[in-house]
Amino acid sequence: MSINAGDLREGLLVAFHSIKKGVPDFFLQGRNDGNVFPTRLMTDPGTQWIVHKTANQGVFRFECQNTSLFLEGNASQCRVRLASGSSQGMEWRVRDFPNPDLGGFDHVSLQCQSNGCSCSLGFLDIIDKEGHMPGHPGITFETDAFGLIPESSSGSAAHWEMILLPVGSESGGPGPGDGTVLI
Repeated sequence: MSINAGDLREGLLVAFHSIKKGVPDFFLQGRNDGNVFPTRLMTDPGTQWIVHKTANQGVFRFECQNTSLFLEGNASQCRVRLASGSSQGMEWRVRDFPNPDLGGFDHVSLQCQSNGCSCSLGFLDIIDKEGHMPGHPGITFETDAFGLIPESSSGSAAHWEMILLPVGSESGGPGPGDGTVLI
């Protein structure tokens, strides 16, 4: 079941499914080495994310299940990775897109709350295989799949379907947008 930003709660288990036009479907996968990559299967390890509330309404931290590492954006370098500890880059504002008709399910943007340089308050997005952000050839990244795009480019940011998974899920559960109720 797809959920929107208002449905996020402490302890929920979700998968992030990219639904950006012109890019093949994939899921956000965290790895024990701290890298973040795309994967085609929601059942792959590292695709399940535990939701953690912060003191700010609408802002959450996402822990990659079984790694104890959190999704972190680095605004000064426009990078995305997994890291331990606590930083402003580990906080993500989740916003619903105004038209949830893309693919027939809810979709959101993920905005890193880190400040600094060209990607201050940047959005989680997809980059090309050479490690450059499409449309921004001068910016390179730690991984070959994800980075932050500047707030001024938010209209082109990736859309993400948040899929609610059963707590304790190892398999990842049903596929994107299938309407299965898991709660």
